[in-house]
Amino acid sequence: TTHRHLLDRQRAALQWQLDHSPGTKGFLGALLSTVRHFPLEGLQELFVAVGRHPRLVLVLWGDQDAVCSPRDGMKLMERAFRKGFLVDVLDCGHNLVFEKFEDVVRELTSFHRLVFSHGPAL
Repeated sequence: TTHRHLLDRQRAALQWQLDHSPGTKGFLGALLSTVRHFPLEGLQELFVAVGRHPRLVLVLWGDQDAVCSPRDGMKLMERAFRKGFLVDVLDCGHNLVFEKFEDVVRELTSFHRLVFSHGPAL
């Protein structure tokens, strides 16, 4: 597939976690449970409820996401998170951390500086 290199990176990261974290026996079970039980639909109400809290929210979305439509998803995020910072990660699909790690770190660092330089009043 065209995403083979991304799958290989994920597989290598998972193998590293298993090899280097013998004290975290529950890691693989927790990961598989998330894959099996995470609700893939119907999260709109949850997003709106969470968005009512006055905290700042950072939303990163790959502009080439083939799993969750960026157009529809960003519209929902704009409605749900009134105090949200919405960032389109360019040339990126669904798995932002593996595809655009440096961009994700840059956005997280920038958001962290913003939140902690201005305090919770934002």
